[in-house]
Parts: sequence; structure tokens; C-alpha cells
Amino acid sequence: MTFENQFRGLIPALDRRQLVDKFILDGQNFLLDAEGPFSAFGSQLVTYEKIRSPEFAQTFRVGAKLFLLTIDAIFEFDENSHLYFPRFIFSTPADAIFPWSTALVGGKFYFVKKGVNVIEYAPLTEIFTELTADVVGVAYAVTQSGGRLIIFTDVQTQWSAIDDGDDLAIDPDKKVGGQLNAIIGGGTPLGVYQTSDGFIAYTTTGLLKFTIITAALPFRVDTLIGSELVPISPYAIIATENDEHIYLAKTGFFITSGKKPEPFQQLMGEYLRRKVLPLFDLTLPAIFRLSYNADRQWFILSIAEGEQNYKYSKAYVLYLPKGDDGWGVFNEEHTGFGELALTQGPFIGFNFGFFDFNGGLHHFVNFPHIEQHPDGLDGAKLPSNFHLFHESLDIPSRIVNGVTIFATHGQLATIDEGQFTLGSDLYEYTGIAEHISPQTVVEVHQASIIGTPNLMITDTWGQFAIIEMNWKQYTPIFGSINSFIDIGLFRFAVDETEAAEMSLITEIIIGMLDDPAEEEFVDWLTFTPETNEDWLNDDLPDEDWGIDIFTFTNYKATIIGSLDGYRQFANQSQILEERTDVVDEESDTTGRSKYFTCYNNGVYHIIRIEALDVDQSFHLKVIDIEPKPSGVV
Repeated sequence: MTFENQFRGLIPALDRRQLVDKFILDGQNFLLDAEGPFSAFGSQLVTYEKIRSPEFAQTFRVGAKLFLLTIDAIFEFDENSHLYFPRFIFSTPADAIFPWSTALVGGKFYFVKKGVNVIEYAPLTEIFTELTADVVGVAYAVTQSGGRLIIFTDVQTQWSAIDDGDDLAIDPDKKVGGQLNAIIGGGTPLGVYQTSDGFIAYTTTGLLKFTIITAALPFRVDTLIGSELVPISPYAIIATENDEHIYLAKTGFFITSGKKPEPFQQLMGEYLRRKVLPLFDLTLPAIFRLSYNADRQWFILSIAEGEQNYKYSKAYVLYLPKGDDGWGVFNEEHTGFGELALTQGPFIGFNFGFFDFNGGLHHFVNFPHIEQHPDGLDGAKLPSNFHLFHESLDIPSRIVNGVTIFATHGQLATIDEGQFTLGSDLYEYTGIAEHISPQTVVEVHQASIIGTPNLMITDTWGQFAIIEMNWKQYTPIFGSINSFIDIGLFRFAVDETEAAEMSLITEIIIGMLDDPAEEEFVDWLTFTPETNEDWLNDDLPDEDWGIDIFTFTNYKATIIGSLDGYRQFANQSQILEERTDVVDEESDTTGRSKYFTCYNNGVYHIIRIEALDVDQSFHLKVIDIEPKPSGVV
């Protein structure tokens, strides 16, 4: 009996024993695509510079650039140093538990979150400006509609003149104005998002739809729904590239493009409504968080199982083109998801990934491993073509003869790249030496002068430290992608009206994706004036720089027999043993199909496929099982 491309995604709400199709019954770190389920979420660290307070970090595309918005500032990534540098420092910390939002009006970008002034960025002049004039109330969110900047505050929804987000003063001629939130009961703002014909303002008391019209006012205002179907928090709403909004309410997922919201992904929504949401304190605003990536078509629900805002331990991931069949799960700790824009190297473009608890940004790659941060180790490595590393030092003040000497910090600005060998510039620091000056403290006092204040009230000294760093080659640190799936239920009874019929499984064929995957790699065959060796001289390089490192055939498989579809029956769990006496063209040349033997009995059977070691992976396409009747229960 052959099952090919028939495997559906994880739907925890379903009763396994009622299934007709074959589902992913359980798993971790896997996704589904058009071919089938696969081990996913291999990742690579972008930089070893940590982001302060990563729980507040969000990224936004600004043309070809990408800005990182944090608790303190707006940052941009510098590809030469592979470090983030601040572009704009906020006048007040952006520490409210509320998401950032952005808008584009008249060629300028606008950013805001609760507690921060609306920030305007002009790409032509590279100037940032805080807008304070004519913003009525505390701004929560922004969007754009009909060429106007829309600002959602705790008092009203207001809009600017066309193509001029700065022009917010009420002006009937320009149709600049607003609508008080009292129209829907004055609820707390949750967000505002554009639709194809206007925008929707989300509040805790309902949804307001603003539709573009040709009249004295630029928008008509209608109430879509009351408080019964509102999002559970401001973090529970996303907008797609098609201006559709998907959000999580207490009764499940809903979707709208400007009309009354309709149920979305009802099976998963029912599972969340019955089994998940009642277990959490929904007054905590950031224990559930929706994210979306248009390039990958991933719709993501992060869950903070420890009920700590932003401390997510699991995320359900839906590959939208698969519909109800497309749910997978991501099991790495994270505070959220974001992007990084690169213009050179093997990862050109917008790289999507996640922020870890330490403040590192990992972008997802097709590697069958996770690159680990070197916290707690003796050294820190510089990833390939990273030539600058900033090490934070704590040089405490000291007291000598009652005089306090305060520390100052001198830091090396660059590293001589000439000491690095091409293709092997992974290094770690091995020692730090401090040179303190002065070695002896000479007390100097500023005498008081009658009629003028003291110039020095206490004795103060400076201390300067020079950091010496030695560098050596260092091997990257990789961890397993920790992926597995349980597939089933496989039941081969012929007559459901009689006593349950058991089946014996002795042979299984498992086939993986047709074409082996190629790991993305750096092309060392590119000649530059700085290159010491011209790799183009050799048609076949002496060393393998990463092509065809792995295929999707290195995995472990287990078969589990069960009487009820949930619990293992007796000792009926067996690691499948690969047969070496069966060779055909397909398995011999690529290893795509593997032939296994086993001896497994049960009413139901479950096959587990695991990639729990470094460089193990799978991409399932077909399972072929030949059952034999073995009695009744």
C-alpha cells in the first residue's frame, strides 16, 4: 500500500482514530511544502553583536534598506563591519508592550508605537524627524490610505493631507480631519491596517471600517463588529501583501479584507479555542504573537508557554498555499521574527529569521543544522567575511589613598585584515591584557577661591585600558535542527463492524524528495584584486567549499504499534533496519528510497522520522507498507 504526497499537516484538534487521510500526528521543527513534510528551520547567526532588549525588536523594509527598531533607537545593519549602528535615537524609551507600525506617504516613511512620537524618515535627505504638532492624543499606530497618513490615537483616528504626512492641522479644503473613537465606545486601540478601499481601526470594543469616498470627508465610517470578535491583543493581528488582515480572537482565527470578518483555519482555531487559550491569562498582551513573511508565505503563531511576554518557546507555522494541510511547528526559543537586508555574499536579499533570548538574529537557511551562539565558551568566533568584533569590557573604578579613579574605555576600531587567510577568517580572542596609567596616583586638589564655586568637589582620576587581542582559527559551532514527525495513523482493518483487526508490518519503503538539496555556499572562484590566489586557474578546486554537502536521506525511522492510536502497544516500537541486499537504480545512485525491515504488530501503526543529530534531515515524499493480517483484539 503506497502513500505518496498524501501527508497533511499538524492539526492537534482531530481525533486520530477518526482520520481517513494521513496526518502529521506530532512533531517538532518541521514544515510542509508542495512536496511534503520536511525537517526545517536550519539557521545561521547574522552577527554576534547582541541586540539590547530583543523582545522589543522589529524590522521594517524601507525601500531596499531595512531598519531595526528597538527600545532605544532605529538601527541599520552595516555590511562592512557586520554590526548595527544607530540612525535615530528616541527621545523617550520605546518600552511599551505594543508593536511598532509603519506607513508610506508622499515618499516618506512613518513609524510609531504606543508612548513614542510619530517618527518621519525622508529617504532623499536621510533625515529623521519627530512629529508632535497637531497629533491629538497618544499615538498608538499608523497606516496609509488614499495617499493620506492615518494616525490612530487614544482619542481619535486622524488623517493628513494627501501626499503630506506632516500636514495634520484640521483643514476642510484639504479634507484633513479625524473621527473620535467614542463612536465605538472609546475602546483601547489595538492597531490600524490598510485595506484595498480604506482601512480598519481595531479596538477592544470593536472594529471601525473607514471606506474611501468622494465627499466633504474623505472616509465613510462603519462599525464592522462589536467586542465579541475583537483580537485578543495588539500582537494578534497581521496584514498580508494583499491587504487582507488575519487575527486571533478568543473564538479562533478570523480574516477580513474590509468586510465583516470570517472564520479562518477553523480546525486549528477550534483547537486553540478549546485547548489552548483557556489555559492562559489573556490580559498579558504579548504571550501570543502573530507574524507573517510574504516571501515564504509563512503565517506564524508564537506561544509563550511560560506566560512571560515575548518569551516564546513554540510557534505553529502555516504554509499558506497548503491551506488546512499546511501546519508545521517551530520549537526554538525566540522573542519574535524579523529580517536582515544583504547586498553581497551568498545570502543577497531580505533574509528572514528569528531573534533569540540573547539578542542574536538567526536567519533561516537550508542547512541541516543550527548555528549556536558562543555564550559561555572561551572565545567568540567571527563568521566568514566578518572582520570586526567589539568585545564589551567592564573596567571598574578603584580607590587609591581615598581617591576614586574612574575608568575610561579605549577600543580598537579596526582589525588588520591582512593577517587573515582567505576562506578561513574564523577567529577568536585568546587573551586580554590591560595597561593602566597612571601606575601611581598623585593627589591634586583644586583650591577654593572666595567668590567662586569649587571647580572640583571630590578628587577624580581617569584610567585608560588598552586591549590586546590575539586571533586564531576557530571552527563554527553547529547544533542539530532537532526535528521529528509522527505520521499516521496507518490502519489496515478491512471490516470496521467486526472486532478490531490487527496487522503485522515486516517491510517498509520510505522515499524522500526526488532531487537532493544543495547547501548554499560561498563562491570562492571569484577573483578580486585582494585575493592572494586566483582560484579560476583550476577547473577543479583542490578543496570542496560546500557544494552537495548533504542530501535529504540521513535520518532515523521508527515504527510504533498501537491498539488505540495513542499509546504504544506492549513493546511494539522498533527502529527500522535498512536492508542492504536490495539495490535499484534510484536507491543506489541517490539514496532517495530506503528499504527497511521490521516486525511490528498493532491495530494502528505510526511511523516516526527523526533528524536529531547534526546534519540529519528529511523531506518525505512516499511511504510504501505491505501489511499482513495478524489476528483480532
